[in-house]
Amino acid sequence: MHTIAAQYADAGAYTTKFRQLQGRALGAVRNMVQQVLKTATQQVRNKVQQVLKTATQQVRNKVQQVLKTATQQVQRGAGPRNLLGCQEGA
Repeated sequence: MHTIAAQYADAGAYTTKFRQLQGRALGAVRNMVQQVLKTATQQVRNKVQQVLKTATQQVRNKVQQVLKTATQQVQRGAGPRNLLGCQEGA
């Protein structure tokens, strides 16, 4: 006949093993979360850089277009009000 103490004699060993496995599992989860966050951060950073590059190019193109138009108007003798988009007599 087993006593209650005999039934739980290995409880300390099982608790120690459980704590070890729990620590490993939590470490694996932590590493996975860190990797997911690192990947997501890099993806967002890449997208932001892409959007900024596109926006910068669009602004650059618009500035060049405006400068070209203004230069052509000056060469045709347009006054300062015309360069600013004002109509004559306004």
